Amino acid sequence: MMRSLKTLITLLLIFIASMAFSQTADDYIEILRDVLKTEKKAAIADYHIATEIPIIEIK
Repeated sequence: MMRSLKTLITLLLIFIASMAFSQTADDYIEILRDVLKTEKKAAIADYHIATEIPIIEIK
C-alpha cells in the first residue's frame, strides 16, 4: 500500500511539473513571436526610410 502511494505521488508530481514546463515553453514561444514580429516591422520601417519609399501599411 505504501509503495503504491509513493508511486502515485511521484507520478502526480511529474505530471504537475510537466504541465508547468509546457506552460512556460508556450509563454516563451509567444514572447519570441511578438519580438520577431516587432523586429520585422522595425526592419521594414528602416528599409523604407533608407530608400525613401513611403510606408503604406506594415503588417
